[in-house]
Amino acid sequence: SDESPLFSFGVVTDVHYSNVKETWAARRYAESGEKLREAVAAFNRAHVDFVVSLGDMIDGDIGSYAVIRPILEGSAAPVYKILGNHDYLGPYGSEEQRRVLEELGISEPYFSVVRNGYRLLFLDSNDISVYARAKESPEYAEAAALLDSLKRSGAANARQYNGAVGKAQREWMVRELARAESRGERVICFAHMPLMPPDGQFTLWNNGQIAALLQRYPCVRAFLAGHHHKGGAHRFGSVLHFIFQGMIEGPDNHYAIVEVYPDKLVIRGYGAQRDETLRWLQAVLAQTEPTMWAA
Repeated sequence: SDESPLFSFGVVTDVHYSNVKETWAARRYAESGEKLREAVAAFNRAHVDFVVSLGDMIDGDIGSYAVIRPILEGSAAPVYKILGNHDYLGPYGSEEQRRVLEELGISEPYFSVVRNGYRLLFLDSNDISVYARAKESPEYAEAAALLDSLKRSGAANARQYNGAVGKAQREWMVRELARAESRGERVICFAHMPLMPPDGQFTLWNNGQIAALLQRYPCVRAFLAGHHHKGGAHRFGSVLHFIFQGMIEGPDNHYAIVEVYPDKLVIRGYGAQRDETLRWLQAVLAQTEPTMWAA
């Protein structure tokens, strides 16, 4: 097509690099460094406007950042990073986690960026969780109670490696979404953990609450996530959801370049990452119950 995108960005997720863990099943931890290097080189050749890391850069060893950090620093474009559950070596406020944030250059766990008429919301999926909060904190008590409630109800996402978006972050989201509506901006959300499918094993604990919140604002176009390494594409009402495949899985690489157009999102997959074209109009004209519209 001769049409030019409004902007483009590279996406990597679930790199899980480790220089100490041995290969387990399809996960070749030590090979992810070279996979990431290949992705960054491709992003540089494509002259993307920015790069997004959707979390789980490492797998349990802070020394792994010594390899990962210089690769990311080789990006010619800004790199926006959010944390995944495997990026937590200690709870918020601990010395271990302070070092993680310092290594990754992350100052805030959630934030927004405005680019060419789009407000990009980078969310913190680990906000309320049992691995990212100190046991004496009220957030840990809230997480433990929520997890117990989900287990008692038989929810598929009642897993310790998932989390929820807390009250303060939800209030921040409302302010950001209202600001986008008032300024005529469109919104794309990024998170480590997906919201879809509704009964998924890897979704946020409060995925229904967040999906319903996003539905209140017509400016929201898409929710992009990782965490579920197999990936997937879904729709909830007028919001399109895409889960990128995990880089760690198998010998093939998985990364993508996303092009944003006025009427669609074009995902160009590299390696074994699938391609997809997500059209805004398709979702707006079919506002029904949650539907998986691509396998």
